[in-house]
Amino acid sequence: MADSSYLDWQSGKTLLECFDHLLTSSIGSDVTFLVGENKIRIPAHKLVLFSRSPVFYAMFEGPLAEQGEITIPDISEQIFRLFLRYLYTDDTILTEDNVVMILCAARKYCVDILVSRCEEFLKKTLSTENVCHYLEQAHLFMIDSLTKSCLELIADSPTVVLQSAVFLDLCPSCVASVTGYNALNAVESDVYKTVIAWGKAECRRNDLEETPENIREVLGDILYTVRFLVMNCDLFEKEVSPDKILPADDIANIRKYHQQLESKDISACKLNNSERKDASLKKVWRCEVIVLGDCDSGTASVSFTVNDHVNLHGFGSFYSKGDNTVDVVIYEDDKVAYKADNITRMKTDSDCIGKVWLGREDLVQIKPGKVYTITEHTHSCRWCCGRPIDDEMIQFKLTLITFRSSRVALPKDVKRNKGQIPYLLLS
Repeated sequence: MADSSYLDWQSGKTLLECFDHLLTSSIGSDVTFLVGENKIRIPAHKLVLFSRSPVFYAMFEGPLAEQGEITIPDISEQIFRLFLRYLYTDDTILTEDNVVMILCAARKYCVDILVSRCEEFLKKTLSTENVCHYLEQAHLFMIDSLTKSCLELIADSPTVVLQSAVFLDLCPSCVASVTGYNALNAVESDVYKTVIAWGKAECRRNDLEETPENIREVLGDILYTVRFLVMNCDLFEKEVSPDKILPADDIANIRKYHQQLESKDISACKLNNSERKDASLKKVWRCEVIVLGDCDSGTASVSFTVNDHVNLHGFGSFYSKGDNTVDVVIYEDDKVAYKADNITRMKTDSDCIGKVWLGREDLVQIKPGKVYTITEHTHSCRWCCGRPIDDEMIQFKLTLITFRSSRVALPKDVKRNKGQIPYLLLS
C-alpha cells in the first residue's frame, strides 16, 4: 500500500496548521534566505511573506524587486525562524533571551502587531532581576524606549540593581547610562562604590592589577558620572579621597568647592555639580522672595502641621558666611524626633540656598495631629534670607501643610518674615 502520510498535513487541519507545515517542510517554497553569519539556507513562500509585511512586499513585488537568494546577515538563524513562524501562524515563542531580537526583526520588517506583542511582553516581565540583561540588549539593538524603561526601573530600585553581581558585567556604555542617569534615586556614595566595584571587575577582565591608576584608566569618564560635588563632605573624605582613584587636582577642586559658599566655575573640569532629580521628592516652598545682604543670626526655625502622612527628607537652608555646616533638631510636639550636628549643606543650583539632607534612612515620618518644628543653627550670620509667601497653608499632593511661627524660642532679630527655612523636601 502506498504511503499517504505526505497528504496528512492537509486532512482535517486548520489554515494555520497547514501553513505551519508549509514552513517546516518547505513544500512549494519559492524564495531562499541566507541567514546569519554562516548564511544558513532557509526557504519560504513569497505570498505568505508579502501578505504580512510591507517590507517583504516591496522586496518581492516593487520596482527594485530582488532576484535569487536573499542575504539576511543581521539576524540569527534561530530568531529568523521564530520570526517566520509568527508570519505563517500568528504565533511564536517569546522568552527573556529572544524577545528583544524578535522585536528588532519585527521593526525591521514593519510587522506592527508583533512589535506590540514584544513590547507588552517586555512591560510584563521587566524586573530588577533581568533589567541589566534588557539594558544590554536595548543598547546593542538601539531600542531607546526599552533603555528608558530600564533606567526608570533602576532609578526606583537602585540598591538592588547596583549591588547585584550582574551589574558588574555590563558594558561601559550601559554602566555610564545608569550611573549618569539624572533621576537615579541613590546616595552618591553608593554610586561611587558601584563605579569602583565595576572598575575592579573590568581590571580583572583585562588581567590588570587592581591599582588606583588602572581602575581610573578602565573607568575613564564613567568616574565622573558620580556627583562628587554634591556628595556629603565627610563621606567624601572618608570614602573617596583615601582611594586615590580621583586625580589629585580633582580632589583639591572638590575640597575647595565644598568649603566656599560662593558659586565656583567648574566648566574647565569634568566634575558635575548638578543634583540628581528624584521624581518622588518635591520641594514645598515656604519663601518665595530672597533678600541678599546681612540678614539674621545663624538660627532658623519653622513649625508646621499636616492633615495626612508625609515623609520629610530634608529642607532648604540659607547660606551663612564662613561656615557650611548646620546643627539640626527636629521636634514632634516637644519630643526630639531627629538630631544631628555638623551636617554639611549640599550644593544646589541656587547661589543662596543649600540643601540639608537627613539621609534616606533617617527621614522623619510626619503625622497628622502633631506639630513639627525644624531648627537649624550655624555659627555665622546668613548673607541672605527669605520672606514667606502670603498663604500659610500650602497643598502638597493631597496633603495640606500649615506653616506657623516656631514653637522654639529664637533670637530677637529672627522675625516671622525672616530667618525662616525656605522649603521642605517631602515625599
